[in-house]
Amino acid sequence: MSGGRGVGAEAAPRPRMSPPRRTMRGMEMRRCQRCDLIVDQGCACPENSAERAPAGPGRPTPVPGTGFLSTSILISPRRYAHRPHCGHLSVPDIAPPVWGWITDPDPHLWRRISEEHPVRATEGNTERLATRRCQDCDA
Repeated sequence: MSGGRGVGAEAAPRPRMSPPRRTMRGMEMRRCQRCDLIVDQGCACPENSAERAPAGPGRPTPVPGTGFLSTSILISPRRYAHRPHCGHLSVPDIAPPVWGWITDPDPHLWRRISEEHPVRATEGNTERLATRRCQDCDA
């Protein structure tokens, strides 16, 4: 037998990403094959979470009555990103197929959301993209 594996042994699934590409600054960039966004610059797919920076000392906490963690990003049909504590949201309305969300985002993803760095929902309506941050949530 070639490859050194026994019968029935399977390799663990690995994230599907394009090969690394060098930028002008010499950094590697990879596009996620699931959402086609650049890993760590918009991609929030769970299969790429192993490449993210650790969350730091502050741990995400559940936001009462929402079913979301404090670090979650909610994506509206108008392409706005919100946080679960946003005062002008109606929690029952945050459901697919209207809304999408990211429950375990990269800790720095919120600040990168822009027209240049859209963020795709990984749960709910996964076709939703956020290109703007809610000003109330930003405060």
